[in-house]
Amino acid sequence: MRAIIAASLAALLWSCAGAPRDTALAGLDLADGRTLARLQAALPPDDRGALGTYALLHWPRSQFYCGDPIGGVTREAKTVGEAIDQTRAYEARLAKASAPKAAPTRAEQLEKQEQVLTTRIDRLVLERDMLYARLGPAAASSSRKREIEQAISATRSKLEKLRA
Repeated sequence: MRAIIAASLAALLWSCAGAPRDTALAGLDLADGRTLARLQAALPPDDRGALGTYALLHWPRSQFYCGDPIGGVTREAKTVGEAIDQTRAYEARLAKASAPKAAPTRAEQLEKQEQVLTTRIDRLVLERDMLYARLGPAAASSSRKREIEQAISATRSKLEKLRA
C-alpha cells in the first residue's frame, strides 16, 4: 500500500513540475555539467543533443559563444524548449545553405547559351557601328568590317541552330 501511495505521490509531483521544455534558463549555469546533465535527462533523447549544442555554442555565457545571437534571433532563449527550437532552426538553415546546388537544367543551359550568343551579336553590331562612326564610308571596304560581318553571321548561325 505504501508503495502505491509513494508512486502516486511521485507521479503527482512530476505532473506539477511541468514539462522539461518549459524549464526557465534564467539563473541556470549551462556550463555546469551536472546542471546540463539533469536537464538533458528529463528530455526526450532527440532533444538532448540540441540542448547540449545550445549550451556549448549558442548560450551567451558559454566560453565558446561567438558573440552573435543564434541565427539572427534577436532575443536570448528563455526556456529549454526555446533553446532547443532555436538550435534546430539554426542548424537547419546551415544545412540548407551548405547543401550542394542543383545542376542547371538543360533548358537553363540553353537559355544561358542563347543569352551569351545574343550579347555577342550586340557587341559585334556596336563595334561595327563604332567603326562606321570612326571611318565613315571607308569602313564599308575595311578588312575589320568584313571580320565583324563574318563573326556576326557565324554567331547568328549558332543562335539559329540553338533555337531549332
